[in-house]
Amino acid sequence: MTYFQTIILAIVQGATEFIPISSSGHLVLVRAWFGWSDEGGVVLDTVLHAGSLLAILLYFWREWVSILQSRRSPNGEDATFYRKLPLLLSVATLPIFFTGPFIAEHLERFRNGGIVGLFMIITAGWFFICENKKKDKAPTFTYRTALLMGLVQIIALIPGVSRSGVTTATGVLCGQKRENAARFSFFMAIPAIIGAIILKSPEMLSGTHLGLPSSILWVGFVTCFTVSFFCIHFCLQLFRKYSLVGLGIYLAGVGIVLVCIKHVYIF
Repeated sequence: MTYFQTIILAIVQGATEFIPISSSGHLVLVRAWFGWSDEGGVVLDTVLHAGSLLAILLYFWREWVSILQSRRSPNGEDATFYRKLPLLLSVATLPIFFTGPFIAEHLERFRNGGIVGLFMIITAGWFFICENKKKDKAPTFTYRTALLMGLVQIIALIPGVSRSGVTTATGVLCGQKRENAARFSFFMAIPAIIGAIILKSPEMLSGTHLGLPSSILWVGFVTCFTVSFFCIHFCLQLFRKYSLVGLGIYLAGVGIVLVCIKHVYIF
């Protein structure tokens, strides 16, 4: 793994973590497309996700302040939401908290083009269903919505499934505005990424990194953080103006191509 390859992968991760086209899936695809080694792939991907995590924490710093202020400002819809936000996130995190460690042990077998393509198609189908069957706009963010978004987040552990995409689409299906569902989805990424880092911390702290030097990991982390920070803003604007259908068409197209290529043994 070279510095150039790491930077390219970090850019892909930073962009696709928030634009709902599957960051993990695209990381697998870029490696396979250029014939790059997957040496230390899961560990490197975890470090790149940590860069995205730091970007979320810094970009939404006003929200963290609002959570603290809501304790002193009991009135108003925003104050009510921010008071509920820690508990909403807890509810959304419970499903992956209990299932994630068991599923993580089997993720390596999903890191190939054919499976990535298949789950991209499934993700696209979920986008279409949610956009077409969405309910009337819900006035508040409920615990039921948070739980449903948390349940679909389990599936997003599989490369090819966009975590931000399927959770946002589920929020839309439950009646939330697309931008609000996406914002909560980004918040959900915080405990999910922290959990992934904890699971991989023994390997990262061992100093071996499955053959990757620490400098490679730092370059990936810094690059991914920078790209992620700017992509969060872009993605929120995207969700404000456009539906998930266009992204679903992209995912379906890429997924079909990958499945076909895998079928004829070219990929």
